[in-house]
Amino acid sequence: MLFETSPQAQVLVPLVAAVAFGLLASTLLVIFVFPTALGIYFDIVDVKKWQANRQKRDEHEPAAVSVS
Repeated sequence: MLFETSPQAQVLVPLVAAVAFGLLASTLLVIFVFPTALGIYFDIVDVKKWQANRQKRDEHEPAAVSVS
């Protein structure tokens, strides 16, 4: 439909182009961008949880005393 040359089809060419490229763009977003963004987000959350747990652990453990 995108490559039709008849006058009737020429009216629909912009519509078909917009739909085709919209599908391509949304497919690329779903396949690459969203999983990458979610992975980065969950990595940041994990690091924050790790830091919070480490801080709690350090507050509750007494300081090591070295015997000389």
